[in-house]
Amino acid sequence: GGEVSAAALYQRLSDVASRLSLSEAWVERCRADPLECGTAQGGRLNRAGRRLCALRLETLHRLEGRLETCITARASLRGLMLHYGTEAD
Repeated sequence: GGEVSAAALYQRLSDVASRLSLSEAWVERCRADPLECGTAQGGRLNRAGRRLCALRLETLHRLEGRLETCITARASLRGLMLHYGTEAD
């Protein structure tokens, strides 16, 4: 096989770090439960929170335009791949 360029290696490492950061942020948000969805009590995940934390965010993109914001995300949950997109004023 061919050699991997340093730029390709750094890009791959950056992608992995980004996914890990998104997943950690997701778990912390579930643990904090700011919207009071019932995912945690006292900073500890309950059963619903643990199940929700099985969702792994793969990518999250937010584009701010002059008139609208576009958000796209891709997540996986036990072998399923989920895609989400929205536009808001």
